[in-house]
Amino acid sequence: MDPEIHDIKDMYKRKPQNHQGNTPQGASSLHKAIAIVTTLLAVAYGVSPIDLSPDAIPVLGWLDDFGILSVALLNLAQQFTADQNSSMAKVLRYAKWIMVILCAIAILFLFGLVAAIVALITRL
Repeated sequence: MDPEIHDIKDMYKRKPQNHQGNTPQGASSLHKAIAIVTTLLAVAYGVSPIDLSPDAIPVLGWLDDFGILSVALLNLAQQFTADQNSSMAKVLRYAKWIMVILCAIAILFLFGLVAAIVALITRL
């Protein structure tokens, strides 16, 4: 049975408990494991020759590698600092989502650039 909640603040302060009254530790380690695997996959993407944008394009070719790797590293840092320093984890979470938005904008710009080049070529 859940104890009675007297205030809305109490509801957010309570941690989930299992049947013995202990807080579950598996969720935190699962998130850390997923962050490690995601970072390893991002490193593999960075060194692989198959890319979303070819590395032959001087700046845009490296943006996807940098963006994916930086988002994965920010996520990894967020997961490992969440237990020790919650304010640092919040800053890392916001930085990660800002980086995701910037990467999405860069990818849309790249596809728009490719579409414009294809349109110019087909007119000739």
